[in-house]
Amino acid sequence: MITSKFGYSKYLPLIGVAADLVVVNIGFFFSHYIRFGIWNWWPDEHDAELWFLVNFIWVVIAFYHKAYTFFRGESFEEMLRKLAGYHFMYAATVFLFLFTLNLDTIARLWVLYYMVTSFVLFVLFRWFFQTFFSWYRSKGYNFRNVVLIGEDNSVRYLYKTMRDDITLGFRVLGFFSEGNSEEKEKMTFMGCPDLGPLSDLKDYLIKNDVHEVYWQLTPSEHPLLKEIVQYCENNLIRVKFIPYFGSTLLGRKPIIDMFRLMPLVSLRSEPLQLPLNRALKRTFDVVFSLMVLLFLMPILIPILSFLIKLGSRGPVFFKQLRTGEDGRSFWCYKFRTMRVNLEADALQAIENDPRLTRIGGFLRRSNMDELPQFWNVLTGEMSVVGPRPHMLKHTEEYSQRVSKFLVRHLAKPGITGWAQVNGLRGETKELVEMERRVEADIWYVENWSLTLDVRIVIKTIWNMIKGEEKAY
Repeated sequence: MITSKFGYSKYLPLIGVAADLVVVNIGFFFSHYIRFGIWNWWPDEHDAELWFLVNFIWVVIAFYHKAYTFFRGESFEEMLRKLAGYHFMYAATVFLFLFTLNLDTIARLWVLYYMVTSFVLFVLFRWFFQTFFSWYRSKGYNFRNVVLIGEDNSVRYLYKTMRDDITLGFRVLGFFSEGNSEEKEKMTFMGCPDLGPLSDLKDYLIKNDVHEVYWQLTPSEHPLLKEIVQYCENNLIRVKFIPYFGSTLLGRKPIIDMFRLMPLVSLRSEPLQLPLNRALKRTFDVVFSLMVLLFLMPILIPILSFLIKLGSRGPVFFKQLRTGEDGRSFWCYKFRTMRVNLEADALQAIENDPRLTRIGGFLRRSNMDELPQFWNVLTGEMSVVGPRPHMLKHTEEYSQRVSKFLVRHLAKPGITGWAQVNGLRGETKELVEMERRVEADIWYVENWSLTLDVRIVIKTIWNMIKGEEKAY
């Protein structure tokens, strides 16, 4: 008798539905209290129509958009983006029904309160759901035994991700491959057990408890592929295929579009190519920069100007040509933190830099030297969040030495960025440090969302408060 390999996973959609209905109804009654101030209330005949609508419409929309198909690798930002889309459609549908059915006795302000309340509750529930399962998996529960087929860059990246993040709940048993290639040695060097040639795969699946097989497709189909897939299908082992893109595409986030019946693969996802996303980011940039320029800078400029002048001779502001979006250069502004010198456009700031003034050291550690760049944001040359802009000399140098360096210029440069809040800032003594920074910047370009920008801003403010080790 074959038993289930997936424990309680099949019940998760039902649990999700039940939890969502609890959220809907808590939001329904709580928003009524916010609007009318009455706790001991029960829907009358007309209110009961709205009660039914908010429950029924949410379940229909959630199931239609497969909101209860949970993916272990999904980030909180991606989940939040999807939830915002579902909830917008939900709100629009509910209001459409209210007008269509002429439910005039229902207070529209109450419905508006309900939409805001329910969205907040949905976010909190999903955050708790992800946090709980991440903790649960970190304790060794709810995991999947995984076997990998292949050994090139894509497979190694998948193995490293599964190995390093135990909250995803994957346990890699090892990999199968043919030959004794250099790629195979790299897999074993990373610590992934070599389980032998593909001819041993079926026997291994029979003798071991395997939940999922990840098979890298190659330009030519392997003769055992059909037999292995058939065995897995008949024994409740899920098979997932890793597309073959070649080693040059590692680190990108390919997306698949359909041209009639033919799948076409783009090298990477670029959320900021969508007009709506660009409008959202630009709105955030304008509002945030105006708040800083109107309410913070009038207070700080006189004080900092006096201290900068007191520390050394020279201008208050420092400007430098830097590389922006699509490789265009622009004048980037900062508070001057160094004594006037001839190496400013060529030499990177280093630890204990003798050119640094006393007030300049404070400004750099607190990131306050970057505040004038909010003018660059307002004029559209920069964004609040994005890859940090480099001086022209460094752009020319690193574009020749670091693979995919110029990809980071697909987005506007930022005052802060994903690389900076993760400690990838300051002097780059070794080339690998710049490679890691570029990798983080490309990840940001491929995974942008408004919630990610807000998260980076909050983390930047926190880093400013506690101080940063590499801020020099």
